[in-house]
Amino acid sequence: MERICADEILQLIFFELPNPTSFTLASKRFHALSQDPYVRAHYFLSRYGRMEAMYWALSRGRILTNRVIDIAMHHYFRTVSHPFIKTTWTRSMPTSVFAHLMVVAADMYGHIPQAKGEDDGSIFSNFLTQSHLPADRRMVKWEEVRDILGTYKYRDFVFRKMFEKVSSLPEDRTDTIVQNVRELRKLDTSMFLSRTVAAEICMEARTNEAAYSALKKLNESGDLLFELSANVPGSSVVEELLKLFIKTRSITNNSTIPVLRALYSDFPSTDPTVRLVIILTVFVPTTPTTTPTMTAPAMRAKLESLGVAPLSRTDIVNVLLNPFIDRHRAVIDYAKVVIGMDPKEIHELVEEVAIKCLEVGCKGKLLRRLVDGYAHLKEVIAAVVVEKYQLGLEQLPDADDEEACARYRASLCREYCFLVGLDGTEPVQEGEGEDVVMDEVDGEDGEVEEESVDELEALPEGEVQRDVSELGSIGQDTLTNMIRQEESYNRGYRRRGYYRYGYSDMSAKLTYPADSLQVGKWIKEQFGLRSPVTAVFMIHAVVNDSLGAYLPYDDVQNHVPITLQHFKLLARLGRGTCWSMYRDIEKGAEFYFDASDYLNSQPMAKVKAEVKTEVAQLAIPPVASSSRKASSSRLLAEKNISKRRPRRSVASGIRSYAVPDSDDEDIADVEEMTSAMQSIAKRRKVETNLQRWIKELSVLLKEEQRKYKEKRKRVEKAADPDTKIRLNKSEFMKTLASNLRSLRKKDLDKRRELYGPDVEEVDYSEGEDDEYQIKTTRARKRKIAS
Repeated sequence: MERICADEILQLIFFELPNPTSFTLASKRFHALSQDPYVRAHYFLSRYGRMEAMYWALSRGRILTNRVIDIAMHHYFRTVSHPFIKTTWTRSMPTSVFAHLMVVAADMYGHIPQAKGEDDGSIFSNFLTQSHLPADRRMVKWEEVRDILGTYKYRDFVFRKMFEKVSSLPEDRTDTIVQNVRELRKLDTSMFLSRTVAAEICMEARTNEAAYSALKKLNESGDLLFELSANVPGSSVVEELLKLFIKTRSITNNSTIPVLRALYSDFPSTDPTVRLVIILTVFVPTTPTTTPTMTAPAMRAKLESLGVAPLSRTDIVNVLLNPFIDRHRAVIDYAKVVIGMDPKEIHELVEEVAIKCLEVGCKGKLLRRLVDGYAHLKEVIAAVVVEKYQLGLEQLPDADDEEACARYRASLCREYCFLVGLDGTEPVQEGEGEDVVMDEVDGEDGEVEEESVDELEALPEGEVQRDVSELGSIGQDTLTNMIRQEESYNRGYRRRGYYRYGYSDMSAKLTYPADSLQVGKWIKEQFGLRSPVTAVFMIHAVVNDSLGAYLPYDDVQNHVPITLQHFKLLARLGRGTCWSMYRDIEKGAEFYFDASDYLNSQPMAKVKAEVKTEVAQLAIPPVASSSRKASSSRLLAEKNISKRRPRRSVASGIRSYAVPDSDDEDIADVEEMTSAMQSIAKRRKVETNLQRWIKELSVLLKEEQRKYKEKRKRVEKAADPDTKIRLNKSEFMKTLASNLRSLRKKDLDKRRELYGPDVEEVDYSEGEDDEYQIKTTRARKRKIAS
């Protein structure tokens, strides 16, 4: 066969094989043929095509040589047109420059291993894993690690593993940890212990004493790029760590409280927020169902041992305003016994706390207990809410200031059930006017903050940027937890994913108690659905988009009335309307211009029409009880129509061929009753609540569209003539326009059920009156064949 077959035929056979390895080993001639660069290059071009030839050739790395690449590229560029050559990325870098870059990379790094376990990360990880073994038993030598760190500039988050607590190692290894950190610092100054890892070590101050002691030694010797104590204002790691617990649920954990006290004992601070955190460790309940068992003298002794006594009236107020304090008796007893407050001062203290608790969304339980214990607080709360928290268009930012409208949050009914960041911080939207818990504390610390800002401005620009971007953020996670996350997480996807936190880790960072009661929900239960206090809270809830307590999905009967004023407030802010408001309108919510309509109105008696049981009862739309703009002439016209005597007309009579004393008389009665009810429905001119909502919301939408067009004209006039203007519509316009279509369709379906399928759509936003308009369709003419 070797004599008969020419090389060209063997090439064709060679090109048809998906894996020609076995074919090349059959004889020396076949093997010599497979070594020819021309045959190798044409194998990929013929089998995989010119578009994928290079891709498949690169996957068979050892087959490629310089000569194979030259032949493949020669035939590739001589036989195919390449439109991508004219693209931007190929013009930006010349081919010679790119080739030179490849040559420099080859000279610098040589052959870079690509097999599994041969990369720098795996080598360094194995070195750290085997660091506790003797030198002769380690698979990775120190020289190899020195090369990847010095020559190849490899960097990794190595300090977590160095501070890890290992049961097999001796407990007293503080000096070893310090020495390892200093050696890495000498090797490369860019490798440093970050504030993130330092905070994680501080969280294990009671369980990992060797690492905590090593961290304190490094801080004393000046090997850290930051300060653990408060020697330098604004850069203390322990202070920032302790401040995170002022509004997180982790302060109620039994395992966290000893750590906080130990950190405060080792690194005392004059910061009022840190002091308040340590005070809370005495008063806060560790479980949702228990109360502090210590008496007032025992609490004073504990506070004195912690170094935070004596307490002032401001401290008592801040303690009661904390989100995780829902019982007041122990704190009030301390104020009576230790501080020595008289009943009058206690009453003033309770009133101040109750008023400030209105702005803390999760303090409903404390308010309920305060009102049960002090009955006069209900009247005080009602008077303060109506007087202080009224919200109208005048109090809102200007509609043209989009940034101010986006940042605006009403004082009451703020949404607090949200997930905080992984580092324990809160979302940006809650940053402005969050709670009143720290109002007094922040005011006392104003001078310190100004001094720290001045010192930061005096530093070089590079140092300030490094402190902010490179030293790392501070969180509440422990070192063991983060090491477990790194080991369990796939290293290849670390840059594209998040750590998998368990429920206990995430719940500890929440800013509200586990069994909290929303203040707005308590207000609705205490004052009722239609009260001035609930109406004010409803307005704030609409602005803050927290209507869960006022428009519950599963309880339609306990909905607080919605008004047109709510939509106008959202229109000013340009925010989308909550879907539950439109759902309430579809369910038949009564129309009101504002809260004064239903607060001042009296319920009207409903008249029921009696109809024969044989006839299908027609659903006559109810009369709107609170239509402010109904004219007196319209009412008089309805009265005149009802008193007018119907005309006698022969044409209106119904011819019947029913046989006397037969069942046809019943059929005739049904037809007469149906015709009478239809005539009543045609004469009836009543506007339903749904139609009134559609009409007023349509007017509001047209007003917003007019403002949008005027703003667009101003922007186009101020811009260059050739500039194309793109002005986005507000979320309010988008949601209102889409939901108005749904409301109109809902109204059309109801009218078709009442008057038949031939009812036409009616635009209630136009016309001189608000009357129900019905147009009957013409009967089809019969075609008579001629």
